[in-house]
Amino acid sequence: MRVGVRAQDLRGRLPAEELAACVSQNGFNSVQLTLDDALKGFVYRPGILNTGLAYHVAQAFRQERVQTAVFSCYINPVHPDPEQRQFQIAKFKEFVRFARDFDCAIVATETGSICPDGAYDPWNHSEEAFQCLLESLREMVAEAEKFGVTVCVEGVDRLVIHDVQSFRQMLNALPSDNLQILFDSVNLLNAQNYTSAAAVIEEALSSFGERIAVFHMKDFVVENGTLRRVPIGEGVMDFLPLLRYIKENKPYVNVIVEEYWPEGAVKSLQYLKDTYAKL
Repeated sequence: MRVGVRAQDLRGRLPAEELAACVSQNGFNSVQLTLDDALKGFVYRPGILNTGLAYHVAQAFRQERVQTAVFSCYINPVHPDPEQRQFQIAKFKEFVRFARDFDCAIVATETGSICPDGAYDPWNHSEEAFQCLLESLREMVAEAEKFGVTVCVEGVDRLVIHDVQSFRQMLNALPSDNLQILFDSVNLLNAQNYTSAAAVIEEALSSFGERIAVFHMKDFVVENGTLRRVPIGEGVMDFLPLLRYIKENKPYVNVIVEEYWPEGAVKSLQYLKDTYAKL
C-alpha cells in the first residue's frame, strides 16, 4: 500500500518544487494533484496545458520520488446547461491528453448534479440523470482510450453515481477497461446508512473490487444527524476489513488520505501505516 495525499491539503497552493518537497517531507508516497487548488499561479483556461508545464511539474515530483497517482479534473458531467456541460467535458478531455506528460495515467472526476453547485437534488438519482451521465462518460472514455489513460469515477451519495447499484449499472453500460473506480467508502454513507458501513464496503468490494484503481480514505463522527470529518482513527470507521482487502488483493495500490488540514493528514498517514503493518 502506498499512502498519498491531496496536494492542496498540506500547505495550499505552492510552486511545483515546494509542493513536491512538502508532500515528501510529510512522509507521503504519492499525490492526488489538482492543479487549480495546489499549483501556485495556475488558473485553468482552454489550451493552458502544455508539455513544458507538464515536464516542469512532473520533474519536481520525480526528484522527490513522489508518484502522481491521480490527476484531478473534477467536473459536472450532467450540468443543466448543455454548453457548460460540453465545456467541462472538453476540459476533462484536455486533461486526459496531457495526463501522461504529468507522469500520471489516471484522470478522476465525480459524477455531477443538476445543481451547478453540486448540491443534492432528487433528479440526480433518476434514470434521466444516469443516461445523461453515460452520454458524457462515453465521450470522456473514448478520449482516454486514444491516449492510454484511465478515467476514474468517484461516487458520492448526493450525486449521480451514489451507491453500489449505480456503480454496477455504470460499469455494465460502459465495460471499457479505461473506466475504473476511485473508491471512497465514506462518500457512499449518510446519516441513514452509516451504521451499515461494513455491509456497504463488503458489497462494493465483492461487486466491483477488481475495477477499483485508487482508494480514498477518511473517517467521521456523527453529530446532530450529519457526518463530520475527523482524522483517520479518531472516528467510527472500521478500516481493518478494507485494509485487509487491499493487502490481499491490491498490492502497492495508492490510498489517498483526504483531509482538510495538515495535522489531520499526517495523523491519518501514521494510523494507516501502523494498522496496515499489524495485518
